[in-house]
Amino acid sequence: MGCRSCYSSAIGPDLNGALFSQELEKAKVTRRLAEVDGVTGTSVVLVTADGERTMNTHLGVCREYGKEFLPFEDIRQSRIFFTTAYMWDTPKQIEAIETALDVAREAGCRIVIDLADPFAVDRSRDALRRHIEQGLDLVFANGEEGRIMTGKEPEAACREMARTVRVAVVKDGADGAFIARGDLMIHVEAHSVTVVDTTGAGDCFAAGFLAGLV
Repeated sequence: MGCRSCYSSAIGPDLNGALFSQELEKAKVTRRLAEVDGVTGTSVVLVTADGERTMNTHLGVCREYGKEFLPFEDIRQSRIFFTTAYMWDTPKQIEAIETALDVAREAGCRIVIDLADPFAVDRSRDALRRHIEQGLDLVFANGEEGRIMTGKEPEAACREMARTVRVAVVKDGADGAFIARGDLMIHVEAHSVTVVDTTGAGDCFAAGFLAGLV
């Protein structure tokens, strides 16, 4: 979409890691990949006839991603720092993401978090709420994640999060998305399509939104 981006994670010295690195290069993404002894993470995705999916994820060496692998200068030079609730998992990952957020804030980056998964939100709710209270520039959530965070339905959840977040976005499937900033609320209708596979839909939404923001 014409934006420069940098991606940092951990891979193993195996075929999956090599393929992942090659695909990032093809996409012209700056790679900051730490090679860690072990296996590269994978996710087997099962898609049902209605387009919904179940993800069977093995994180592999992603769980070993520590602050020593952070691309500090890339973070400082970025306009937006983007992460997901999945990072609050192992002690090493938590230390890495907390350090990265500190560096990004000090550098004046816009901080963006995608709540990413109801399971991840439920597990890491306290840490996510702490960062929301500290101040975030943008939070992405779907309806269920918004309910877990606020106890409210999508539109009301979006308004609630916008009280402490600069911009809140709550996606509501076929009913579109709610976007709130302060007292301003916008509802964007979804395009009517035949749903085939929802894998990566939230990631594509975030990518398009952030590209527009930049």
